[in-house]
This record gives sequence, structure tokens and C-alpha cells, in this order.
Amino acid sequence: MHTPQRPRDRSLPFRHIFLGLLCLGVVALYGWIAQAGAARDQVEKPENAYYNLLVQGFRHGQLNLKVEVPPGLLQLPDPYDPVANEAFRATLHDTSLFQGKIYLYFGVVPALVLFWPYAVATGGYLSHATAAAFFCSAGFLASTGLFFAVRRRYFPAASPTITSLSALALGLATAVPVLLGRAGVWEVPIACAYAFAMLSLGAIWRALHESERRGRWLTAASFAYGLAVGARPSLLFGAIILVVPVACAWRKAGAGGTGRWRERLLLLAAAVAPITFIGTGLLLYNHARFGSATEFGQKFQLAGVAVAQQKLFSADYLWFNLRTYFFQPLRWSAEFPFAQGSKTPPLPHGHIGVDGAFGSLAAMPFLWLAAGALAAWHARGAQGDRSPLRWFIGAVGLLFVCSAVMLCLFAGAADRYQVDFLPALALLATIGLLEWERISGSRFTVHLLAGLLVLVSAGTGWLASYKSSPQAQTVAGNNFFQAGQIAPAMREYERALRTEPDFAFAHHGLAITFMAAGRLPEAVDHFREAVRSKPGFAEAYNGLGVALLRQHQVPAALQAFESALHADPHFAEAHFDCAVALLQLHRAGEAVSHLEEALRLKPGFSTARSLLESLRPPVTSY
Repeated sequence: MHTPQRPRDRSLPFRHIFLGLLCLGVVALYGWIAQAGAARDQVEKPENAYYNLLVQGFRHGQLNLKVEVPPGLLQLPDPYDPVANEAFRATLHDTSLFQGKIYLYFGVVPALVLFWPYAVATGGYLSHATAAAFFCSAGFLASTGLFFAVRRRYFPAASPTITSLSALALGLATAVPVLLGRAGVWEVPIACAYAFAMLSLGAIWRALHESERRGRWLTAASFAYGLAVGARPSLLFGAIILVVPVACAWRKAGAGGTGRWRERLLLLAAAVAPITFIGTGLLLYNHARFGSATEFGQKFQLAGVAVAQQKLFSADYLWFNLRTYFFQPLRWSAEFPFAQGSKTPPLPHGHIGVDGAFGSLAAMPFLWLAAGALAAWHARGAQGDRSPLRWFIGAVGLLFVCSAVMLCLFAGAADRYQVDFLPALALLATIGLLEWERISGSRFTVHLLAGLLVLVSAGTGWLASYKSSPQAQTVAGNNFFQAGQIAPAMREYERALRTEPDFAFAHHGLAITFMAAGRLPEAVDHFREAVRSKPGFAEAYNGLGVALLRQHQVPAALQAFESALHADPHFAEAHFDCAVALLQLHRAGEAVSHLEEALRLKPGFSTARSLLESLRPPVTSY
């Protein structure tokens, strides 16, 4: 008897074309956001980007960057003092100085898998922004492919509307656009780790569903996740997801003889061996650079804080970071890009600060649908065996929890860090949306509400990519100022202060630009606001003294310099400026003492040396 065939869905090819164009549109948007952010931030030439300097070092047979170390930096009593090394950090910020060489603290994997091959293949250099866009595009396509696999196998009746909305959410309802909004050396390893973590999840999916090739897929998953850890070591604890397919296979196999145990051990080896191999290589790389397998160069960083003295991980930061990353709402204004960053609560003791991080659950309501993944876990009445889906949801959930907890224990919070965990949460949310549509009695209602959630979440992600937090605006102002563009720098600082009127660093930056423009009374006002908002802000006290000195208010200037030295006794420039003020008050003896201290702290301080020599009487020979 002939069985009638189901009529072919002629709209299917058009749906596939539409989804393909949608994904290409997200990738194109990534590229546009990254390049627009690079243009706004006045990014340096690609050949001078840190990862390319690392590649140049590798090609010359060295593990350090191909860059000359300024002699003055090595002559400092403490080259890691953030005040003393500030002048040298213009080109070396967040690199690691060890035994007279400059190393890259950030994960090495992006250099090995992208920057180096690109340099060999083309003879040119890839910018950090382009590399970050490439890795984020790979991560997005991998996560979207995973979603399509889940939909095809477990939700075959899902509508094209839900499929399209989910793909859009995976691209924009995460912190990925925000990361790309200012893609530099910090963002590259995070984007690289995102790509390899999603590829690892893809291999785990295949391992859960293809028992005859489970070992091969586990090996691939372990290798990919090892590369993710090599790019972003903080993801190490998320490697527990590699055990999920092993546990699934062991449970299904039940008790067995020697042959079955041998099979189990082989599966465990497939999950553990590749990541162990990569981890061993990483430890050897660390030992070759810093003489310690567990040292990544963190305590040798040239940063705005003394990293070696900082308590970087602590339970004391957990609640603060949890609120910041998930529940702290964005603030909005009538000025584009409307999203104006979140209000920073009082920092716990030892916390470095917040750089643009915002409450993802407050700003992107689509992510709340991740709770629906639990409904998919416990689904009743669904066709077929859902146990592999449950194991997969467990793996994604573990990746999310491990990554989020690690970051919540860290001494800082940044929007780019959210890419470590939000893509996994977004993937869970798309599974929750599929389950919601499956059990709902009204598809129209589901489509309408889901559309609103995705629209709000994706729109927020895109607007936040303009880096409109006060911290980001201040960084942009600093970049403009260093490029000699005073007016754009002032605009960025003023935007930051409209959002956060008490933001000390924006007041300090605006004061410096006013001083450069010859507007000294306004500079004095903003220096005073900076020290009011941040007591102990040595640089602001010193700037205040310089501005007052230029207005011939010498006693007040001297008082400001002394306040700077009280806040930081090792501030060589403040000692020099204090000496200048003392000379104007005819207190030469005290001035000499300050000049000698400035030279002791900064031996290469030529201006201080010249002034000191002019004060000393010439030696007469007989």
C-alpha cells in the first residue's frame, strides 16, 4: 500500500535564506561596532598593538614583546609603583615587566591561532578590533548553530518567528556588542575564549547525541575548551562541563565488566587528555617567562594599581559584583546613546572599581527566560528521549555558574568580563523560549511578548556598545587629549560628568584639558571637585597646585603640593613642583631637599637635575 508523503514545505528554503541573512547581518554589525569604536578611541597602528608585538617577539625567537624598555622605567626604585611609572604606561599599560623585558599578561592563544597565522599569510598585521570581531562572530555562529540543533531535534514544531528572535538575541542580547564597542587588547582574549567555549559546547552536544563517535567529539570539546582556558585562564573551573558527556555515558551503560570499564576510562581520557596537554604547555610557557609555572605575569603588571599588593580574589567582593553584574540598572538620558551606564554602589574594601558593568538581568529582560530551560529539563509529554537535552542544559548551566562565580570573586567589575558568562545564559534563555512556545496555548501572545523582550534586550546591548559609561567616556576623553584634540576630550569628560557628577577621574581629566586651553580658573574648580570626590587623589592635588602656581597663588599652590605628597610620598613630580613653589617663596634649602628626593625616586628626572645643579654653588678649584 502506498503511503502518502507529506507535502513539501516550499517556504523552507526561504526561511533558511532569511536566517542566513540575519546571521550575516549580526556579523556585519559586529564588524561595524568594532571599527566604529576603534575610530572613536583613536586606536594605534596595528603593528604596535600588543598581540602583534608578541608575534614579532615570537618570530625573533623570544617570549617577550618586540619592544624597547624605556631606561627611565628600569631606573625607578619601584617600577611597579603606579604613580612613578605613569609616564611610561602611555605605551606599556597593562604589560608585565620582568627582568628588564616586557611580556604580555593576557592569554597567548589569540596570538597562536590568529595573529601569527595572519602575519605569516599576509605579511601584515591584524588590529585588535578586527580580531575581537572575528572571534565574537565565530562564537555567535557557534552558539546559533547549537540553538538550531536544539530546535531541530527537540522542538521541530517551533515557529520561524521564535527561531529568528532567538538568533537575534544570541547576537545582541549579550554583552558582546558592548565588548566590541571598545575592542582593544583586553577584549581580544575574552572574545577568543568565548569562541572556543561555544565550540566546545558544540562538540559536547555531538558527544551527547552520537554515541558511536562520542570519544572523538569529547576529544574535540576538550581541545577547544583548553584553548579557551589558554586565552582566558579564569575559565578553568568551567572545564567541569567536559565531564558531562562522560557522566551521561556512564549512567546509560550501568554496571558492566572489564571491557565496559575500559571504555569508560577511554572516554574520561578523551575528556581530560587534550585540555591537560594544553594546560601543561601553558604552565611551561609561564615557567619559561617568569620562572614559575603558575605565574602569568599578573604581579609584574604595569597598571594603574599596585597589582602585587592587591587582594585580587575574595568572598568580600561576591555580593557587590553579583549586584553589579545582574541587578544594577542602567541609567538613561535624552541624549544619544541614551544608555548612560549604571550608578556604582560604594565599593567594598580592596575593590579596584567598576568599568561600565551593568545589571544584565535588569537591562536585558530576555535573559530571564533562562528559567524556562528548567521547564524544558522537566518537560512531560514531549516526544522522544529528552535525557541528552537535560545533560546539555546541565553543561551550559555549569559553564554559566562557574564563569559568573569566578568573576564575582574578582576585585574588579567590567562590562567586557560579562562575555564570560552571558552567552551561556542567553543560550539557556533561547531553550526556555522554545519550551514556552511549545507549552503555550497562544502562539500570538508568545510571539508578541518574546518580540518585545528581544527588542528591548538587543536594543540595550547595541546602545550600550557606544560605551556610554562615565568610565568609558573618561577613557575616550583621555585618548582624545593624548592625541592633542582638546575640544573632543572636553566633550567626553563633560558627558561623563552629566552621568556621574561626582566622578573624580572625569573632573581630573576636564581640569587638565582646561589647563591646556589656558582656562585656569575652571581648571582649579575641577581639580578641587576631583579631590573632594576622591580624597587622597595625589595627581589631582598636584594638578591643582600647578594651576594655582600659574595664577601666582604660591602659598595655596604649596599647600596643594604638600597634600599630594601626604597622599603619596613617592610622587616625584610633586616633589619637583613643591620645590618650584618653595623657590618662589625664597625657601631654597627646603627646595633642594625636595629636588634631591625627586631624583632619588626618579633618577632620570632631567628637569629636576638641571634645577638642582643650578642651585648648588659651583666648585672652585685652586
